[in-house]
Amino acid sequence: FCGHAILSDDIFEVQDALQDPRFRDNPLVESAPNIRFYAGAPLNTPNNQNIGTLCIIDNSPRHLNEDERVMLKNLADMVVDDMVRYIDLATGLDNRIALIAAGNNALARSRPDQTFLLTLLNVTSVISKQPDTTRINDWRDRFASHLHDQFAHAVSIAHLGSDQYCILHEKHCSLPAEEMLHHACASTDPALHRADIFLGDLDIRRSNFVAMEDLLRDADGLFFRDKRALLPEMDAKH
Repeated sequence: FCGHAILSDDIFEVQDALQDPRFRDNPLVESAPNIRFYAGAPLNTPNNQNIGTLCIIDNSPRHLNEDERVMLKNLADMVVDDMVRYIDLATGLDNRIALIAAGNNALARSRPDQTFLLTLLNVTSVISKQPDTTRINDWRDRFASHLHDQFAHAVSIAHLGSDQYCILHEKHCSLPAEEMLHHACASTDPALHRADIFLGDLDIRRSNFVAMEDLLRDADGLFFRDKRALLPEMDAKH
């Protein structure tokens, strides 16, 4: 159902699933929750990407009148407005607000012996080699996808803007971050190496942790110094 709705530009409605050849054999129709009626509105972001659906179902056939359609669309818009506060629209990763919220929550709930790492990545040197905006966007999409694959259990994977990324994750001896980042780089581009983008790790423990806002100020300083160091190298190439 939602697979159809997310591809639509408008509300996708099925008035009676038993009478619809696309859905009458669906397990959700043949057994619990015995869907008969479905209406789903795509969650469309300001950059015109459908990132999900808001749907309603009923176990009796029905249809939406015009007022109900407007109400469902308005509710979907409200969900998007709330979601985009936490999503970086360029990559689909967390933004700074989401990283701060997730980090403060994780550290507040952590055990005294737990250690977290904030892995800092600067992809300026890689982006500067892409020939056009289309290639840059394609590279960002692949990189974000492979970061998600490798750091599936991370507290947050965030794009802080420009060419700066960071990953907040628990430190595991059995799952070294170096290996996961190596695989993410190689999957994005076989010529990309961890050393090309890795800026450093900030160790975090609850005992020495104040707030994510303070930690990100330290990270911003490292990003700024690294960017300044890259400028002469980039100027020499152009």
